[in-house]
Amino acid sequence: MRAKLQTEILPLTKPDHSVHFYEDDALLVQGVVHFLGSALVGGDYALCVATEPHRNAIESLLADRGVDLHAVKSRGSLVVLDAAQTLAEIIPGDQIDADVFHAVMGKIVAPMTAEGSSLKVFGEMVSLLVADGKPDVALQLEKLWNGLLANSGVSLLCGYHLNQFAEHDMAGHLAGISQEHSHVIGANAYARSIETVASLESEVSERRSIEKELSERTRTLQVLQNVAATLVAEQELEMVVQVVTDAGCQLTGAQFGAFFYNLENAQGESYTLYTLSGAPPEAFATFPMPRNTEIFARTFRGDGPVRIFDVTKDPRFGKNSPYNGMPKGHLPVCSYLAVPVISKTGLVHGGLFFGHADPGVFTSDSEEFVVTLAAQAAVAIDNSNLANALQRELVALREAEERSRRLAAIVETSDDAIISKTLDGTIVSWNRGAQSLFGYTADEILGKSVTILFPEGHYDEESEIIGRIKKGQKIDHYETIRRHRDGSLIDISLTVSPVLNDEGIIVGASKIARDISQRRRDEAALRHATEELQQSRDELELRVKERTASLREAVGQMEEFSYTVSHDLRAPLRAMNVHCGVLKEDFRSLLETEPDAIYSVNRIAENCIRLDKMIRDVLTYGRVARDELSLENVSLDKLVQEIIYHYPSLQEPNADVQFKELGSVFGHEPSLVQVISNLLTNAVKFTAPGVHPKVLLRTDLLDGALKLWIEDNGIGIDPKYHHRLFSMFERIHPELPYEGTGVGLAIVRKAAERMGGRVGLESDGRTGARFWVELPEARHQR
Repeated sequence: MRAKLQTEILPLTKPDHSVHFYEDDALLVQGVVHFLGSALVGGDYALCVATEPHRNAIESLLADRGVDLHAVKSRGSLVVLDAAQTLAEIIPGDQIDADVFHAVMGKIVAPMTAEGSSLKVFGEMVSLLVADGKPDVALQLEKLWNGLLANSGVSLLCGYHLNQFAEHDMAGHLAGISQEHSHVIGANAYARSIETVASLESEVSERRSIEKELSERTRTLQVLQNVAATLVAEQELEMVVQVVTDAGCQLTGAQFGAFFYNLENAQGESYTLYTLSGAPPEAFATFPMPRNTEIFARTFRGDGPVRIFDVTKDPRFGKNSPYNGMPKGHLPVCSYLAVPVISKTGLVHGGLFFGHADPGVFTSDSEEFVVTLAAQAAVAIDNSNLANALQRELVALREAEERSRRLAAIVETSDDAIISKTLDGTIVSWNRGAQSLFGYTADEILGKSVTILFPEGHYDEESEIIGRIKKGQKIDHYETIRRHRDGSLIDISLTVSPVLNDEGIIVGASKIARDISQRRRDEAALRHATEELQQSRDELELRVKERTASLREAVGQMEEFSYTVSHDLRAPLRAMNVHCGVLKEDFRSLLETEPDAIYSVNRIAENCIRLDKMIRDVLTYGRVARDELSLENVSLDKLVQEIIYHYPSLQEPNADVQFKELGSVFGHEPSLVQVISNLLTNAVKFTAPGVHPKVLLRTDLLDGALKLWIEDNGIGIDPKYHHRLFSMFERIHPELPYEGTGVGLAIVRKAAERMGGRVGLESDGRTGARFWVELPEARHQR
């Protein structure tokens, strides 16, 4: 095995030109940072001509050690060049052109040493030449540097990787290169390397193995670097976690992976999402989110990574229903690796989960890679949550500002006086409404005591108001008096509220004052009007009492008249009808001697009967309009059955009356008998000769009411007579042989209205009539 490199400095008789042979890039970077950093800290100049990886590492370490890179570059104290690009400028062909070298490098070095300042230079162009198999050109470049450095006060450090000499069989050139430098770092190791060149060849295979491992490490670092760059640049969180999941599969060799994480939306509500890698979304679409089982619990709790050689053989596997293992159709998993994603605050954002169908796929390196990814993901989620929280704060702030602007506009344009004051009564704000109400401008009143508005006898109100405000109480609609600038008094209503600072401490009061002078005048006018109204009410009540007494007298007279009509008027009619019967029975032979005698007697009897029926109908109408009604639930089915039973004209074979499940209404049963019997007998009566009467009863349920329909196949009613039909003594068909008094439908209308209902009909005058009665629906019994 190779001896470990020894780091030492050997003084030679050359200008201040050092060379560092190295195997470990980190050691080189540390040495260069110490070399250049000492110049920058001391206020001198530094020039770095390095490869991109070394250049980035040097700048990063300088920044870590407190060097402000932006500042030193801005003032020219530090110049950083790319070694490959600079080398291409000074070697336009295969050989170095000394004039070109001095022109290019001298142009850079001269300004930095013009005032005798110290300059330290690190260069890797010679290392690139050796790597390209051109050690002679590298040696020539070293000599040109020595020439440039002579008597210039510049210190130069060159870097060579030892592997370059072994790979290109150039170990013999080490001595020549070392002779061109005043100091050599690692000289003893290189001397031994020269003596054991043969042993280097035997290590080629070992180096290649190491190189392969380094290449894999480089690839891994590149993946991690790409992820880190994405996390910095990408704003969409779902894209970020997808990149992390994909990178985890790439670094671990997993067949598929998932990232389950909790996310807050714009309203601050949390919900769970997931990303997949290595498998289509539909492969997991039918499966539920992972549950807090024994295997998953450690990850969801944030206890640490979980790596299992074969999860199917783990004693914790298959212990939970309903699946007792992996659900049917789930992708096969043997190797299992899970790492929690934890915020800096300790909050578990979610977890990274990876699987493979073969056992033992995931190594400790795999676990380390995923732990790194999880840390990066946690930072990204934290940043996203902070950004979302900031966005919500900004939105809230904008809304608050907008509310403040609206409030300020309302305050300024309000007709009410809006005033704020400190706890000692000093006025600190005064709107235009206050100026209009009290007469003072803001310039005149701000900074003065609010008691300037108090008239005599009201000064003690302020201490009482402030006392309640200090207790956090709000004062609503406190009516009092205040003084205008011109000395006049104003009736006002006050609403006073505490004003709190950001810490919730009461620091003042906000007062809204409204002029109620007009209201007071209105109240006085209202009181006067109320007194007049009361006087009018008393007078009206007296008139009502007088009118009631008059109505009672009229009702008594009406009842007396009804009795007279019922007994005294109907008695002669009955007597006339009896005598007509006696004439027809006892004097028929005599009457038959005169052709018109029998006809006249019959006409007298018929008119007596008709007049008696009209009197009864008029009495019925008066009773319906006058009597007190006691309303109750009434079954229409039962009522219609009883009516048909008592009216033979409604029974077969005289008529066909059909009904079914009519329901119940809230009404007066005797009045309902009047309504339905009148409508049914009319339906049967007004039928064309030779037509068998058919009547259908049905109901419609309305909003809180029930509508009873009575439909017939009679002669119908011309629409031009519909508006007259329910009036007293209206007969639509007087010329036809249908008996009637013209009072029945008036009784129907009056009875329905007394029960809180209404009536109507539909008919075209040719195909029958459809009468309807709408009444309140039956009430539920309690």
